[in-house]
Amino acid sequence: MVKTLNEFRIQVESQDTKAYLSAHKVMPKLMNEILEAHKYDQEVAYVKTRLESGEPMLDWVIHPDGSLRYQGRLFVPNDELLREKVLKECHHSVFVVHPVLVE
Repeated sequence: MVKTLNEFRIQVESQDTKAYLSAHKVMPKLMNEILEAHKYDQEVAYVKTRLESGEPMLDWVIHPDGSLRYQGRLFVPNDELLREKVLKECHHSVFVVHPVLVE
């Protein structure tokens, strides 16, 4: 159970004979890293500038959280280490379910 709580980044604290659950992070660490990378990426800056000036860019939008989205998906800047983290998160998380083909 503790492992599952850790996956959700929920902290378990105990005081005296009572236990408290709390989640201190509003956004996952990886999302924060992607948003931080957006600040320094030239491609993100270029696309955001065009969108903010009202120039249409097919399939690109600035999400309310400030991130750049392409075809509704979060744009991850061309940073090899960051992209590797995203792939690991997507493929190794306990929340990923791969459907099984039945013949």
